[in-house]
Amino acid sequence: MRMSCGGKAPPGRLPAAPRYRRWVRLTTSVALLGGPLVSCSATSSPASTVPPSPIRSPAYLTVAGRAFSFRGQTVYLRGVNINNEAALYLDQPSYQDADYSPQAGFAHAAAALPSKITEDERDFARLGGWGVNCIRFGLDWHWFGGNAATRATAYALMDRVVGWASKYHIWLIPTMFIPPGGGQDFRSGTRLWGSSTQFSAADMTPYMKQLRDFWLDFAGRYADVPAIAGYDLLNEPSTPRVATVWLPYAGYLRDQIRKVDRNHFFVVESGIDGQFPDRLPVGNPVKDTDIVYSVHDYTPATLTEARMPTYTYPGTAPGDDGTIRWWSKDDLDNLLRIGGVVPVTWAARENVPLYIGEFGSRKQTIGYVRYIADRIELMNTTWGVHWSLFVYREFDPSFDFGLYNGWNAASDKADGYMSSDPTVVPDTALIKVLKVGVSRNVMATP
Repeated sequence: MRMSCGGKAPPGRLPAAPRYRRWVRLTTSVALLGGPLVSCSATSSPASTVPPSPIRSPAYLTVAGRAFSFRGQTVYLRGVNINNEAALYLDQPSYQDADYSPQAGFAHAAAALPSKITEDERDFARLGGWGVNCIRFGLDWHWFGGNAATRATAYALMDRVVGWASKYHIWLIPTMFIPPGGGQDFRSGTRLWGSSTQFSAADMTPYMKQLRDFWLDFAGRYADVPAIAGYDLLNEPSTPRVATVWLPYAGYLRDQIRKVDRNHFFVVESGIDGQFPDRLPVGNPVKDTDIVYSVHDYTPATLTEARMPTYTYPGTAPGDDGTIRWWSKDDLDNLLRIGGVVPVTWAARENVPLYIGEFGSRKQTIGYVRYIADRIELMNTTWGVHWSLFVYREFDPSFDFGLYNGWNAASDKADGYMSSDPTVVPDTALIKVLKVGVSRNVMATP
């Protein structure tokens, strides 16, 4: 979810307050897309039990250095997030562990599906027509982990979504936004991890086992579906032990899933610092070739998370560390790429794909559209990375991040509830910027 990039506390990297409702977003995450994964230290992890397996069928998107390949064409993924916010179990204030209830999550899922899903085929047709070639699609484990009826409804939804993506030549990256144990935001929501300080497959928490079992079930169902590009295993993992718990666990999930699906890549997100000093498996000289590295970036939060029209872009505003500085396209490049806040240089050196799975801005900053246009230009040209704008749809037209905004998540099927209903307000200037940014995309055309 949205949150400002944190970590070593370089400029622009201190965590920000939750952005909308109880959702928080960070500036960095890691994706596994047919390239190796990284860790934050040289700590070793268990050796991979499944050998790296290059994807060979031309029907599937494959990693090719920093880019991807599809039927002989070089591909950069450029698209949007469809997070399914209204249907996610977000009823835990600030993701605090004491507020989590699996029973409440299951009840929410049963009530939310399919009535709280705000996108349908019209939205996929629209996005495909613009040239969007990638959708990061939000999942909630509670949709699948409760009773059989809700699980069947969730898979029926996914089957429709996969069909729409295929029809309009878009690659999907299903993303676990709300795992067993509740949502995470790089800091809060730590139930999934228990007291783990060193990953061991023999000593996982029940939640870690449930997440593994979900991905085995999900990947087994969609193993032979080319419209799915890969799996983003966990949104914004909250354990502070990235090198010894999260990355080894991510590698373990990759090895397990690879037993049922040899066609898709894996997305693994970084910890709060968004850095990858090593690739997966951590410490092992033989690196996996089906992993993509991803970060979320909302630098600086004073601009992207503004709740009042206090600052202007380009212009002067505090960085995430409190330092007052000038913000422009060149300054963003100097801080994020050259300064190393986003691991663009690392990915180039390692020759692996870097996927910025979330970036965007609320609408209160004067010049927010230019900010997003500058970010897209940097990513498409200077940085050479992949990206998904946050977000396709939210609810407050004057405030939220969405390309489309309108009505309230609780207005269940009221007029204007669906994203493609005419009363939902388009951000036409932002849509124009996105169209330019995706105009040279290669689509998933059979």
